[in-house]
Amino acid sequence: MIDISKDIGDPESASDWLIALREQPDDPALEQRFQAWLMADPGNRVEWDQTQRTATMLAAIYDPMADNADGSVPMSGNGSGPPQQSGVSRYRGRILGYGLGLALALLLTIVVVDPFSSLGDYETHTAESRAITLEDRSEIVLAPNSSVSVSFTSGARIVSLHQGRAFFNVTSDQSRPFIVNAGTLEVTVRGTAFAVDMEDGDYAVAVAHGLVSVTAPGLQEGPYPLRPGEQLVLQASGDWKNSTVTLQKIAPWRRSQLIAENEKLESVVDELSHYFKGYILVADEALEHELVTGVFDLQQPEKALNVMARSHGFQVRMISPWIMVVSRS
Repeated sequence: MIDISKDIGDPESASDWLIALREQPDDPALEQRFQAWLMADPGNRVEWDQTQRTATMLAAIYDPMADNADGSVPMSGNGSGPPQQSGVSRYRGRILGYGLGLALALLLTIVVVDPFSSLGDYETHTAESRAITLEDRSEIVLAPNSSVSVSFTSGARIVSLHQGRAFFNVTSDQSRPFIVNAGTLEVTVRGTAFAVDMEDGDYAVAVAHGLVSVTAPGLQEGPYPLRPGEQLVLQASGDWKNSTVTLQKIAPWRRSQLIAENEKLESVVDELSHYFKGYILVADEALEHELVTGVFDLQQPEKALNVMARSHGFQVRMISPWIMVVSRS
């Protein structure tokens, strides 16, 4: 059991109370404090009712039997949270092991907190991209939720990609190599255009024009050369693959496009989540493995998912302005 006093302290919001009451349903002192909180301010009652309605709607999606005739959230003991159920939640990862009620409460609690941590000289947040012109007139375009640091010396131009994705259009300078560090990956060029992605321990480098050299543990001895139209993918497991890629598919996010060719829905949702200021949850784990093909507008995640839903037999529901749920029809 989670130690409420340690994890969230004294409940202050409706979502805090949802967690506390779900975790300690038989604590009369907690129930008394909850009732006092409800009566202390009319706004607390409004906030609690809204939280209850959201919990009910989400519970109904995960388990249609969870609906109560009066629209309230099913109680456990004398508590005020939904019953414990297993469920899978998706937002660049999973929320497992807490049961649906607590998972929802955690979402309600942390959704207003920006998960991005500032690490570099330049950064972007959800649904934000940014073009940066460096002192040598090279250009970096950052995808959402990305961060880089820049260090130029007389002998080298070094950019560190701390998280996310970036496209580089590098001005030629034979006396100063342009080096991109991303985790344990190092990409060296002198004048070219290429993209670097890093997420969850996986890396990808794709070349639009020019030549690049890649070094990484386990790749090979010495730099690995990449030519225009080639893409190198290195997985967290240590596996790697070199493949061809069309120019259209190199960093299509620069054009606000998501290009999917037999991609798993979970991967598509992960991509769309960078453009949705909230949570996208997939209520059916098997649904995550549905294959999706098409070109979609990243700036309109709900519309993109609804287009997929029409051809794949699932539905998309906006539970609140910041919770979108994908489930079977």
